[in-house]
Amino acid sequence: MLRGILWDMDGVLIDTTDAHFEAWRSIAAGRAIQLERQEFLGVMGRNNIDTLEYLFHHPADPLEALEIGKKKEILFRSLLRGRVHLLPGVVDWLTYFRSKGYAQAIATSAPWENIDALLAETNIRLFFQAIVSAYDLPGKPNPFVFQEAARQLGVPPAECLVIEDSLVGIEAARRGGMRCLAVETTHPAEKLNQADWVLPRLSSQNPGEFLRNLEK
Repeated sequence: MLRGILWDMDGVLIDTTDAHFEAWRSIAAGRAIQLERQEFLGVMGRNNIDTLEYLFHHPADPLEALEIGKKKEILFRSLLRGRVHLLPGVVDWLTYFRSKGYAQAIATSAPWENIDALLAETNIRLFFQAIVSAYDLPGKPNPFVFQEAARQLGVPPAECLVIEDSLVGIEAARRGGMRCLAVETTHPAEKLNQADWVLPRLSSQNPGEFLRNLEK
């Protein structure tokens, strides 16, 4: 039985990959580190502390990580201004799930400033009964953010569907005992094979048809 839908935000609801990459590439360049796009995609979905540890190849000092993270997010929001777009099919899926009575939540690694800015520009906040940020909490692949979103919705993990694009997000869903639909906005299908279902994009399939297949 499916009762709850847990949405990742960046790369699933909203097209933000380019802006995140440009912001992280600028931060890395300031440290004489050359960040390639393919390398960046490997850490997409992780929180800032985990991303910094990957870039620097050693654990980041917490205070330094906090300061660098703030700079990166300010730069990200400036790069994204006027470039915020919902990904194809998102509104149709959100509307369908709401019409069928499913509880919906956002479960993201993004900080609240990003969440508020992106939701304000896209006008989709009304679809969600809960919004959870793992920015200052254990990040994906730790399942905490999905477990907390399910708790706030009052839905058992086994009755939730996670919609993700990142490898760490898929792992977090599996570790949290939830089924996962992955979309190919960040990685090709062959890299998403740990998800239960994979779609090129949400607009590739009608949500009603997807749910009928899910319940078979």
